[in-house]
Formats: sequence, structure tokens, C-alpha cells
Amino acid sequence: MFSRILLLSLPSAVWSANNNVIAAAPQSLAKFKELYNLEKAKDLTTPIKILEYNNALRGSSAPPLVDAGLMWDWYSAVTGPEKNEASEFLNQVEKDNLVHEQLLSTFVGTDLDLVLAGTNAATSKDDAINLKGLLGDTKPVANTPTGMLAATVTAWETLKKMKSAEKVQALEMAKNKMYEKWVALFKVDFAALDDYAKMTECFAQALQDKDTQPPAGEGLTNWNVYSRMPTDIQSKMAAHMLQKMKTRIIA
Repeated sequence: MFSRILLLSLPSAVWSANNNVIAAAPQSLAKFKELYNLEKAKDLTTPIKILEYNNALRGSSAPPLVDAGLMWDWYSAVTGPEKNEASEFLNQVEKDNLVHEQLLSTFVGTDLDLVLAGTNAATSKDDAINLKGLLGDTKPVANTPTGMLAATVTAWETLKKMKSAEKVQALEMAKNKMYEKWVALFKVDFAALDDYAKMTECFAQALQDKDTQPPAGEGLTNWNVYSRMPTDIQSKMAAHMLQKMKTRIIA
């Protein structure tokens, strides 16, 4: 596909190809489906390409690429039963190609490993920074703050493409992954605390105000994560620490 404005100067969208597939805008639902299937065979070869293309057709302004723009011209103007059937056609394409399932699978199986890439206590702070960016309403910016990864920006953009149900699952999996990584780190930290006073100090430091950084030590390691977590994960972290303290005291 070529740009509708400047054929060579504008960057291509993910579904772009080298040659135009569509010569003119469709004039009927049957032609819309026919041209869509032609486009799909030529260019829409992955779930993300299908979703990007479909969302472009659903958009409020014309896509910059010729083929998508011509399809959008008809889709955005049509109303009534034809619009409903055209909309259902796009939804069915996504269902048939497991677009949203594969988007979620890729996010969980690949994207999260890149976002939460820390391997020890020292890098758990970066994990927390990136999870906070992923969960935010505003698109994160790489290296702002320090430690924010480009992979997190990409994963955030992927989340925005998901349907609400898949997005909820993805966010829960991201939070749980961070929590489980922290539990493993806390196990190591807690083993080094050999008396009740140290355990209490660690617990208090981990939970102190997010703007007041504790001194270096086990409390700081846990605070780096706790202070950046949403309230549901903070509650789980606090409960876990308390339970470990009780277990150690009873033992």
C-alpha cells in the first residue's frame, strides 16, 4: 500500500505492503467483503496486522494509506443494517483468526518477560518502575524515569489494542508476575533477618511513605517495589510479610 498523500515520505503502518491491492472504494457490502478478503490474503498475515487494519477502519479519521483509506471511505459512511453487518464481519475475522487470544498470549509469553526483566534485588526496582508505567493511563516514555524500558512502551501500546476482557487478564497477569518475583526476593531477604527487631524494622521501612526512601538494606529493597505497586498488590505484600513474621516468631 502507498500513502494517500506522499507516497514515499510517510512511514507505513504495520499492515502496509509494496503494492496497492484496492483500486477504488467499495460501493456495497459484498464488495467491501470481497476487497477485504483480497487485502487480507495480500497484507494481513498476522493477528496484529488484522487488528491494526480493522481498528483503522473503525477510526474517526481516514488512514493515510490508499487501500485502508478507500475501505474506510465506505465503512465510515455506510449506516443501518449494512454497517451492522460490516462491523460484525470485522469482528468475525478477528474471532476466526484468534486475534485477541493470540495478542494476549504474546503479551503474557513474550512482552511481560521483557518488561519485568529484573533478575535480583538490585533490579527489582526497575521491574517496579516498568510495571507502574505499564499500568498507567499515560503512555510511558523510555528512560523517563531512569529504568523505564522501550519494551514497556511497546507493551503499553499492545494493551491499548486489547478488548476490555483480555486487557483485564493481561493486567492481572502482569501484577501477579511482579508479586511472585518479589515473593522470591523477599524469601532471600527475610532469611538474613535473625531477630524480631530487624524483622519489624524491615516491615516498617517497606511500608513507609512512598516519598520517604528508607536507608539501604532489606527494607529499601522491599520499599522499592511496594511504593510503586497498586493498592491490591501492596495489600498482598503486606499480608505476606506479616505472615512470615508470625511464622518466624512461632517457630
